[in-house]
Amino acid sequence: MKKTTTLFIMALAIMALGYHGLYGQNLVLNPGLENWTSTTNPSDWNKAENVTQEGVTVFNGSYSARQQAASSAKDLQQDVQGIIGGSEYRISYWYLDNDPNAQSRIWSYWLNSSNGTIGDDTAELRPTTYFPGNQNWTEYSVTLTAPINATAFRFEVRTYAEGS
Repeated sequence: MKKTTTLFIMALAIMALGYHGLYGQNLVLNPGLENWTSTTNPSDWNKAENVTQEGVTVFNGSYSARQQAASSAKDLQQDVQGIIGGSEYRISYWYLDNDPNAQSRIWSYWLNSSNGTIGDDTAELRPTTYFPGNQNWTEYSVTLTAPINATAFRFEVRTYAEGS
């Protein structure tokens, strides 16, 4: 497997504005990737493949996450509990995808009570296109209504080697 050294930096992942008692709270733990248990493991994230702590190129605060692309998708993922079906949630985060050898996209799901994935909101949560390469930080933002049977949300961003 050929590993391509490419860069994807995600500084601020914010999923906020859930209503019905969750109003004003940020549902993502450690959303700005400020807290780390080690230089390769951001606190409160379920999965962090090919991720290292970045302290130079940041959007806000002291740190962000640098993710190296490889021949297969590499994930930065967090399962967010406490979703209330039928409620609206804003999914918003900042990313910097400025390496011509890498491409990234959101690849997320609503989850049911047994952690099974729910196929709703495919166009917004699992688009067929990648983030456009850009030399500037870019915000992805969408407001969605959680499916009635949703109890959690899997927030995931995948990074790939360009052309894979």
